[in-house]
Amino acid sequence: MSPQQQRFWNELTQLRGVIEYLCLYELSCERIDRGIKIFLAVTSSGSIAAWAIWRDLAPIWAVLIAGSQFINASKEHLPFERRLRAARQLTTKLEGLFVQWETKWNEIANGELSEADINSQLADLKKATVDLIGSCLSDGSLPDRPKLHATAAAKAVLYFETIYATGEDDDQEAERHNTEDGV
Repeated sequence: MSPQQQRFWNELTQLRGVIEYLCLYELSCERIDRGIKIFLAVTSSGSIAAWAIWRDLAPIWAVLIAGSQFINASKEHLPFERRLRAARQLTTKLEGLFVQWETKWNEIANGELSEADINSQLADLKKATVDLIGSCLSDGSLPDRPKLHATAAAKAVLYFETIYATGEDDDQEAERHNTEDGV
């Protein structure tokens, strides 16, 4: 593999990792959003009834009601929902761009492009990626969630192992078994 091919492949795998990270980030945000909505629904509909039933716990229910009202009032001013929308939009657009990157990779892997063409394609696709990220995150950035990176990287590796499996691992495994069996 030439240095230009390797650079293109590295960028392709990195983009897949970013997409996987954004998907995991979306799921995490959706869980939090769902939890907030459930909390608001339960406290707003159940607190009045619970207050009447368990009068000894009235201070707790008062705090829950006040807390839910505060969350409900301040929810629109927090960047949480805006970030979730931006992550969804960015994931969708990057998936579309990834298809273009993969198409170019197939041309590169088949030897259809010269080193200069590979370099040009790499520059064009990197610029398109930067432009997409800039347009989707124009209002700010997404906070980094380090715990998601390892899972995203593993999912990206699995993607490439599944899509670009060469069968070499199967051949190596068969050869190892033959050696162990004395064949």
